[in-house]
Amino acid sequence: MSWNTVPNLFLFRSLRARLVLGYTVVLFLSILGLSAAFYYQIRKNIDTAAQDFLKNEFDMIVTLLEKEAYGIRELSNFLSKKTLLAKGPYPLSYALYDGRRQLIARSEQFATDESFLKEVDGKFGDRQGTSFIKKVKEPKGKEPPQGVLFLMTGSFKDAAGTVFYLQLGLHGARIFETFLGSIHKTTLIMLPITLIVVVLGGFLLTHRLLLPISELAKSAKNLSITDFSRGLPIRGTGDEIDHLSVTFNDVFKRLSASYQRIVQFTADASHELRLPITAIKGEAEIVLERERSLEEYRKTLGNIIEEMDRLSLMIGKLLRLARADSGADHLEKSNVHLYPLLKKMLEFLTPLYEGKKLEVSLKQEGPDEFYGDQDRLEELFSSLLENAIKFTPSGGRIDLLIQGHPQELCVDIRDTGIGIAPEEQQKIFERFYRVDKSRARSEGSSGLGLSIAESIVLAHGGKITVESSLGQGSCFHIILPHRPPRS
Repeated sequence: MSWNTVPNLFLFRSLRARLVLGYTVVLFLSILGLSAAFYYQIRKNIDTAAQDFLKNEFDMIVTLLEKEAYGIRELSNFLSKKTLLAKGPYPLSYALYDGRRQLIARSEQFATDESFLKEVDGKFGDRQGTSFIKKVKEPKGKEPPQGVLFLMTGSFKDAAGTVFYLQLGLHGARIFETFLGSIHKTTLIMLPITLIVVVLGGFLLTHRLLLPISELAKSAKNLSITDFSRGLPIRGTGDEIDHLSVTFNDVFKRLSASYQRIVQFTADASHELRLPITAIKGEAEIVLERERSLEEYRKTLGNIIEEMDRLSLMIGKLLRLARADSGADHLEKSNVHLYPLLKKMLEFLTPLYEGKKLEVSLKQEGPDEFYGDQDRLEELFSSLLENAIKFTPSGGRIDLLIQGHPQELCVDIRDTGIGIAPEEQQKIFERFYRVDKSRARSEGSSGLGLSIAESIVLAHGGKITVESSLGQGSCFHIILPHRPPRS
């Protein structure tokens, strides 16, 4: 059974469920960690305060005992009084041992467990004047119920030089454990409640956060590439959801524009291809109507070949544009000097512009070297020059200017032709677009020349623009950025 066949079986395929799970785990672990740290810190602070209190009391009692020489009864009374009247949060008890580690006096609250007695023999031996603190608990069942929390053991000498061992116990272990236990129980009770609140809050929060995405999904289902007038809604909050909507709208607009161009291109290509096919079919049908002379057959076949050549040229241009659109039109780049290239092209076109008595000039300002595809550049400038010659009346002028700059190379082709209307200037690079359709078709123009020229410029990373005024001429401005050859 595959994952995709059971979409409702696994809850965590939902983005909302995964967000809630992650949110819950992180928050729950954070609360659990903070609770553990809080519990540990409280326990540590209480232990530290208790040990400090016990040590201060022990040092004070030992200091007083070292100044006098007391009898056993006096020592017992003195220690009982000090432990009972000690000011602090916990009660104290004591046990006093002689130099042979024999118990000689103790308070009623102090346990007589053997483990306490062993502390004297096991830790001291023959050492005197030292002390240590140990955290202990009284054996269960000892009275009163307050267990020993800390036990401090040490040795001292009185004024007569007699050695004693003193154990001072700080009680309150069960109170302490009860206090911490209440915290522990409260935490255990609150954690499940907190977990439930976190899960419910997470679902509510993620529902609110993901609601705009659900609305976007619903809106996206209603979009059509043929009608993108509405687009995705933008709430105006400026958050990531709005940014996503703006990004998708831009993408959809480009897709819609590309689709419209494809539709228009298909319609235009069908129309342009239909004309030569219809002409060829018409010529053939006329010939087949009746017997013709050999000369008429030759003329008809010549017309058919001419239309076929035009059709073949158009198909070749369409293939060129298709390769450019798909990125498969590879450029064979090398270092090209544009001045001799343009000069050579003008020499080739001399019969065309001299036949119309046009004045042509070529000037260079700065270096003319460019790293590009020479064949494509020749095709680019040939198309622009042929258009300039074609649409410039007799006696007009065509000026070419090459300007070399550190970052780019600029070429201006200016003529005194018929010009282009402002509303037409944005359309002349569209495929099959002709400013003067009747004249262009009669002169054999396919309407693809400027589209191919633009694709060549774009393939070199450049830009082509036009400035024109009706009756005054046009200027095509080509910018080709310098790009070093690949190593």
